[in-house]
Amino acid sequence: MGVMHISKSEIPNDRSAIEREGFAVAVQRGEPPVGWGTWHHHGDHHVVAYVLAGTVHVDAGGSGNGTIQASAGDLVYIEPETIHRERYGEGEIATVGFYFGSGPGRVDVDGPDRG
Repeated sequence: MGVMHISKSEIPNDRSAIEREGFAVAVQRGEPPVGWGTWHHHGDHHVVAYVLAGTVHVDAGGSGNGTIQASAGDLVYIEPETIHRERYGEGEIATVGFYFGSGPGRVDVDGPDRG
């Protein structure tokens, strides 16, 4: 048992700040690139993201969920194996993502067929 402290200057941007068996926490902050990110899923991880600042759009493609928009104060939940991509609104973004599961935390894939 123990306690861990990571100062804000030591927290990596958009990478796991804390990673243990079955659990990880990632912080994203700053101005992300404009446009949609790449299609991916998070393996068998359940992902819960809390939006601290800015706006996040999540396109779940072929899952039937379409695109959701989350703003500061909102939570986003992504089920395991859900293929999706993100786009961020203009300006600064800050999110904290919690990953519960095992295996790789991100798997890049081809996008769903929209045809």
